[in-house]
Amino acid sequence: MFNLPALTRPATGRIIAMVSIPGDRREAEIRAMGEIAAEYFDHIVFRETPDNRGRPVGEVNRLLREGALGVGCDPARLDAFLQEEDAVDACLRAGRPGDLVVLTPTRVDEVWARIQAFRPSEAVDRPPEALLEPAHG
Repeated sequence: MFNLPALTRPATGRIIAMVSIPGDRREAEIRAMGEIAAEYFDHIVFRETPDNRGRPVGEVNRLLREGALGVGCDPARLDAFLQEEDAVDACLRAGRPGDLVVLTPTRVDEVWARIQAFRPSEAVDRPPEALLEPAHG
């Protein structure tokens, strides 16, 4: 099991994380996940799961965002994507030397292939604010 408090903070960098939760959880639990993410991560990329389990598209991201904002998270630290691959790409492109990128994939094999194919030089010349599309609430 992954232990967030034991996560080693990079000496000079940020922790960039892809975060989601299945849609069949209670709204309070989804918001709580957003709160926890805001506590531990410097930049958060929320994403929908492939199966929203009965929730409308975008609702899980909205609830995660509400949770993060509810504990005072700066909206500039938040981004959201509907597709897992877009969230993975955004996290990888946002990472800089010294950063720790945390990915929590649903489709592990596909995400691993994206990681292996990623070339940091693709992201180096772009300013960080150009790499992530804004979260919509």
